[in-house]
Amino acid sequence: MTKTNLKQIRSFIKMYDKNIQVDKYTQGPIPVVGTEKAKYIVFHRVSDKEKNVYYCNSILETSECVNSIVFDLPMNATPIEA
Repeated sequence: MTKTNLKQIRSFIKMYDKNIQVDKYTQGPIPVVGTEKAKYIVFHRVSDKEKNVYYCNSILETSECVNSIVFDLPMNATPIEA
């Protein structure tokens, strides 16, 4: 099994031409239970005025999140109101 990294995830997104960005999360802690250990962030622009933001605790969660967005699969995520 190969290790996943952000470069591979970005190449996958580019291959499917989706409006998704991934990066390491470097800001302060998120005041929502379950997201205290978030290390990665995924931005998915749904429209010009709307985007979804996903906080992920591991690179594996990040790749699963991107995979779910690309293939329109059910997402195992907790909604957070901004």
